[in-house]
Amino acid sequence: MTGWQALETLADGRQLWRVPTALAGQFAPGQRLQAGPAALPILRADADALHVVAHSPPADDFTLQLTGSALVLAEPASLLLVTHDDGLFAALAWLFRHRRKVAPGTLRLLAVFNTALPFRPQPSRYLTPMLPSHVTAALPLLDDWQIVSRIAHPDGMPGCFDGEPEQLIAAWQQAGDRIMTVV
Repeated sequence: MTGWQALETLADGRQLWRVPTALAGQFAPGQRLQAGPAALPILRADADALHVVAHSPPADDFTLQLTGSALVLAEPASLLLVTHDDGLFAALAWLFRHRRKVAPGTLRLLAVFNTALPFRPQPSRYLTPMLPSHVTAALPLLDDWQIVSRIAHPDGMPGCFDGEPEQLIAAWQQAGDRIMTVV
């Protein structure tokens, strides 16, 4: 597609693309960019472009449109966001836009993956005493934003939880967190 600019390669081999479009002004975090048969996750929006995740631009000049519902977090305090695979991008899009409105330490994120990770995890700087001590893998960007995150992946990657994600969710609920799932 004309105008798509590759910005960087993600850890899972996909690209982050800058897509100039008038739809950028209409984008709400949680929506995807429909380009023909592909519904592409959107990481964030600039004034005149969307940043989407895809292996490559669509081969044909499809009409682009926004699909899906906006992610609404009216009260992010004491909230655990649980994302599944590409649902992470909806949560990150919301955070790019609203993170300054969230008090440090009040929002947490559990990223559940069954596919390759789109980023390189790192040990978190934040302790989570309610979770097993070996579960330390975090999203580096969220650590920088003072948002506690953990990763669940069935392949037993270092620092990642390889059991049923519901076990971690239950531990966070016992600590008083409300749960919201983002797919």
